[in-house]
Order: sequence, then C-alpha cells, then structure tokens
Amino acid sequence: MQVRKESEEIRLSEDRDSKSEKFGCRRIALNTIVQNQGSCARDHLANERTLLAWVRTSIAMIALGIAIAKFSQGDESKADRLSGIIVGLCLTSMGVFFICYSRHHYHYVAEQLELGNYPIHDKGVDMMLGVLVVVSMLLLVTVLMVHS
Repeated sequence: MQVRKESEEIRLSEDRDSKSEKFGCRRIALNTIVQNQGSCARDHLANERTLLAWVRTSIAMIALGIAIAKFSQGDESKADRLSGIIVGLCLTSMGVFFICYSRHHYHYVAEQLELGNYPIHDKGVDMMLGVLVVVSMLLLVTVLMVHS
C-alpha cells in the first residue's frame, strides 16, 4: 500500500483544480490517496463504516439524553426533575465520550491498515462495555436514592 508518487499527485491535483476553476469553486484536499492493492479499499471503507456506526449511536445517545433532561423539566416533583437531569447529563456525556473514542479508534485502525496490520480491539470493547455497565448501575442507584 504505497502512497502515489508526488509528480503523479501534482498532476492529478492540477487536473482537479482546472476542472474546479471552470465552475468557479476551489477544492480543499481532505483525503490521502493510497493505491488500492488487495483489500486496501475494502478495509478502509469498513473502518469508515464502523466510525459512522459509532457516531450514529453516539448521536442517538446524546439526543436521548437531551430529550430526557428536557421532558423531566415539566415534572412536578423535584426528585423527578433531578433524576431526569442526571440521567440526561450522563447519556449526553457518554455520547460525547463515544464520539471522541471512535475518532481515535478510526485513526488508529487506519494507521495500522497502512502498515499492513489489523489490530483486534478486544480490550477496547471490554472497556466500552465496562463503562456502560458502571454508568448504568450508578444511574440506577442515583435515581433510586433520589426517589426514596
């Protein structure tokens, strides 16, 4: 998996720039071009799909956390409002944490794929599941303590 030669890259860049100038817009290069040998493209696309799945799940957690916090504001009891805000804040925080983690993991896997390796991420999965279990248990205890 070698990166294209600089002269070839410049030629491709000039071709793109001349096409872009016809339409009055400028292109910003946000990608790295690598040769597609073997399963290179397939591996990188799978890595990207995994990132997008993590981000989609994180956005759902953030939205759920905001919704719980927002809808708990109308509750008449102070305990219900407090527990709704705590649960909403925890879900939102976990969603933001998962987005940051998924970005780190995406770049790590992409780097390893370029080196010809593929890291099996068993410790990371265990860590994420552990965080979910611990936070869920803490939320359950907090909500029960607030309501008693």
